[in-house]
Amino acid sequence: MKIWSLISSTLIPTTICHRLDTCQKPCLTTALPDLSILVLESGPTTKGKTEHIQPGQASTHLTPTSKTIQFYSSTPSEFLGGCSAIIHSGRCVEGGSSVNFMAYNRPAASDFDAWEKDFGNAGWSAKDLIPLLQKAETYKIDPDGPTHSSNGPLKVSFGENEMLDIGKQFLDIGPKFDKDRARSEEGNTFDEDSINVFFPCPKWISSDGRWSDVAEKLISSTSGSMNHLPKTFAE
Repeated sequence: MKIWSLISSTLIPTTICHRLDTCQKPCLTTALPDLSILVLESGPTTKGKTEHIQPGQASTHLTPTSKTIQFYSSTPSEFLGGCSAIIHSGRCVEGGSSVNFMAYNRPAASDFDAWEKDFGNAGWSAKDLIPLLQKAETYKIDPDGPTHSSNGPLKVSFGENEMLDIGKQFLDIGPKFDKDRARSEEGNTFDEDSINVFFPCPKWISSDGRWSDVAEKLISSTSGSMNHLPKTFAE
């Protein structure tokens, strides 16, 4: 039996595992039917744990005694008054995506295009990558949008309550002070109109208020029925 190991269960490796097993075209697992994928991760598992399901508990991972985040201290810097910067890094199955504040945000299409044009990575332009992003999501806010989708495993919404009053006030008042930044209802279309604007920020949350991440949607929910996915060993 061939074993392919991924020394991480963060967003990219776990997505790769899922795509390897579910892709319709000939791929690694069809070419190597005896292949097993072993995902190794430092830290605890996240499946079924309240602090990884309820979005309101995201801040609990930042406590000094947290077992799901590793805290790194930088070299003291004169630009920080001689202090060190504390860097937070996810230390659990799927890493930071299981412990962050779930903000849904996309880069500019020009960033993707630069990967192909400036760095010579064929097939990594916006036109190549945006369809893959669409396959991953169910965008509850505007599922029929030209760069969004309605049938992916990862849910994007505003949760059960679309927006608090303080958020609405910020969006109303912000453009009055920052007159070079308009208000928009969408900030993730890859178009110029969604760049440098005030907009309501969606979350990686289902419409019933449940955290939506790769560990749950692509790994925990499918590993029992897949031949190749995965056995995850965590501390």
